[in-house]
Amino acid sequence: REKIKTPLVPCVENQIKKLNNDEDKYVSLDLVAHSIDNINNGNMLVQRHSYESFMPNVGYWTYPDMMTNIFRVMFEPIPTLAKRINETMTSLGLVENEYVSVHVRARYPSGHLVKLHGNNGLDKVGGMKFEGEVKNYLGWIMKNAIRCGALLAPDLKVFFVSDHNEASNYMTSNDVDIGNGTMVRPIGVHR
Repeated sequence: REKIKTPLVPCVENQIKKLNNDEDKYVSLDLVAHSIDNINNGNMLVQRHSYESFMPNVGYWTYPDMMTNIFRVMFEPIPTLAKRINETMTSLGLVENEYVSVHVRARYPSGHLVKLHGNNGLDKVGGMKFEGEVKNYLGWIMKNAIRCGALLAPDLKVFFVSDHNEASNYMTSNDVDIGNGTMVRPIGVHR
């Protein structure tokens, strides 16, 4: 494929127009500048164009309703894992299509978290202490994620998971104010 050095938005949108007419099944794009902002902006543009004909546009995030179908088509757990998933869902009182899942990557070395903690061992077990400013910052992110999940389906349970055990335990042990005086207690696996 050709390498094009143009501003990100026109570049990606032009490539998407070409891809929509292309018969290839798999396509790979590369950005000249690999900054986090460029990658995120490119992902948002591709997502917006990829699903715009399948569902109404909700800001940049137009794919949530399709993720379940995409996931089920592409992945099927082995029997041992499927059994474990079913056992966990049963123990938590979760019924398929009757809960919202929220996942927070607490250990992902993002800008503000790196400023608070430093990048050394941030993504390793025991490498990030869930206390002080880190706990306050992650608490704000996790509560916001739970609010978003509850807004998607106000009548459903919220299942919360994170890559940080202490963060998961904290969130599933406390109610979250999602607005208008409504409190939600997320469900999750304590580790």
